[in-house]
Amino acid sequence: MGTVAVNAAVESVLVPMVAHCLGCEGDWQCEDVPVACPACGSLDMDLGGGDELLLESIEYRG
Repeated sequence: MGTVAVNAAVESVLVPMVAHCLGCEGDWQCEDVPVACPACGSLDMDLGGGDELLLESIEYRG
């Protein structure tokens, strides 16, 4: 309150993470951490992405 940011708004878009199965070499997007590979059931996976931050624009009207 009382600053130039009093009416500021933030819009966020969640980006899904990408899981890669080391057992069958399959890749898939997921919003939650997977328990097992949906294709082969392997528990041996690498997770990537989903933690990026991109500042798209800033507008200031003084």
